[in-house]
Amino acid sequence: MGCRVKEDEKLLIYEFMPNRSLDTHLFDPARRPELDWGRRFNIIQWVARGLLYLHHDSYLKVSNILLDENMNPKISDFLLALIVQGTQHLTNTQKVVGTL
Repeated sequence: MGCRVKEDEKLLIYEFMPNRSLDTHLFDPARRPELDWGRRFNIIQWVARGLLYLHHDSYLKVSNILLDENMNPKISDFLLALIVQGTQHLTNTQKVVGTL
């Protein structure tokens, strides 16, 4: 949603996702019942829309799918922030970063 840079402090601001990521619900037996077939179908449709938007094949992991208060999915890639952290003084990189 935004970012802030102040001296050595750099922050990325993401939308709050109270239901965490899709893997939380798929692999936790206590939370799995929250994913009824209507919600699963909705998640599948939104993920498909996201992949169409990306216009290329994606190796998306379920831990990169975050769920909001209405169980609507959001595709995210937090690894990108970790990879770029070591080269944060650069504006351009010579290697591919983030999820393939």
